[in-house]
Amino acid sequence: MSRLCVTYSEEIKELMMIEHIPLPSVVLKRLSILLLWLAGVPCLSQFGPRQNIDEDSFFVRMVRTGDFDQDGDQDVVVAASDLIAWYENLDDQDAFGPAIAIQEGKGQSFNLAPADLDADGKTDLVVSFFDDDEVVWYRSLGDGMFSTLQPIAAGLLRASGVSAADLDGDNDLDLVLGVSNGSGLYWVENLDGQGSFGDLITISATLSQARTQAVGDVDGDGDLDILTNSADGIYVSWFDNEDGEGTFTTQHIIDPVGLYENSVNLIDIDGDADLDIVSQKNDAVIWRENINGMGQFDPFVIISDDVDNVFDTGVGDLNNDGKVDVFSASADDNKIAWYEHLDGNGSFGPQLVIDPSLQSPRTVHAADLDGDGDLDILSAALSNEGRELVWYENQTILGVDEQDTFATMVWYPNPVKEKLHLHATTIEPIRAVEIYNMQGVLVLRTSETAQPINVSPLAAGVYLLKAVTSEGDHVQKIIKE
Repeated sequence: MSRLCVTYSEEIKELMMIEHIPLPSVVLKRLSILLLWLAGVPCLSQFGPRQNIDEDSFFVRMVRTGDFDQDGDQDVVVAASDLIAWYENLDDQDAFGPAIAIQEGKGQSFNLAPADLDADGKTDLVVSFFDDDEVVWYRSLGDGMFSTLQPIAAGLLRASGVSAADLDGDNDLDLVLGVSNGSGLYWVENLDGQGSFGDLITISATLSQARTQAVGDVDGDGDLDILTNSADGIYVSWFDNEDGEGTFTTQHIIDPVGLYENSVNLIDIDGDADLDIVSQKNDAVIWRENINGMGQFDPFVIISDDVDNVFDTGVGDLNNDGKVDVFSASADDNKIAWYEHLDGNGSFGPQLVIDPSLQSPRTVHAADLDGDGDLDILSAALSNEGRELVWYENQTILGVDEQDTFATMVWYPNPVKEKLHLHATTIEPIRAVEIYNMQGVLVLRTSETAQPINVSPLAAGVYLLKAVTSEGDHVQKIIKE
């Protein structure tokens, strides 16, 4: 089934100038839908050219996003050689302010995690400092201001991975901590929901080089498990949260052979409502299917081997078609690339290069930087020849199947607060309704398709609703107020 995709370009911008007064980018993109849709332009989701956030950004190891000044758009934060800094998204379009230092003068940091640790509605920041063997956090004071560092854990041999999640089921965010050059995987409890943390709790004292973790319900029992990479004979494994309260005693080994895997992602790739794994191995971007929904994984499937030394991978719906795509940063061939998910069952198209010459990128991340409802891509050069912090605009407006029921099926009201209703003129019976966030994560699914659909548990934001029918899938963007 082929797909039509709507994009816009500099030529359309020129055509759509009104008395030579440029229109805002989002307005241009919406106006361009009619012209391109009528033209029936076949395409793939396209990314614009490299745009600099910082032309000399030190040696950036990780880039992430969050609304640090509470103005409704996504700002950028980086872990660099001796700097933790954020960049203000000035206009929700394509302009960023200069680096605003959160921490200067400490050793290298390879990992950070934006998260609301004190439940005050503002985005705090957790940082692991590789050289200082410690993990700390910075409390958001509002309006982009942060406290001085607050210690969480010390004595970690080359601290690395940090992830925030509710591991003990008490509705606050705890932390998973990994190490880089030594051995050990730990978690720490958020004792009061306000950012007071307990002592290190050992998950494994012998796991070597557990640099990157992902948290999710691997075995479908309703609590959060931990997926991690490591070295020395156990390259990927997961630890079962046995009681939902943070007891991690059972390690399930997924892959004991091959090479080190730099990044791990938990996501439902094949639409069967369990969490699969996206990663990299042996200069290949790969995924593994959770074959029973209980954490038993098939051998990996290669998404692409047209990469050289992949340092980071990510997942998200890049073309707004309701399926999870994959993207990567590979250091030795200087590529930022993505891979379209074709069928919803784990078949991916060929590599699509976003940037073929970003010098030695080690990080890649997706977020809606310009507020137009699709995921843009962030990365950074990490070489003596280039140290740019950059982003690439996703120029996709709409992706729908040619046989979609878009013209005959409408969910309303949109925006919605609580209940979604269906209006349709002709419709095949709906088998299931799925709602995904803009990172491609399934956040709601129901096979009970009697109307209306209750979306009140969802946080405010933009989502993709997929109605599954025997004739195909209907995908519609919805806004939750």
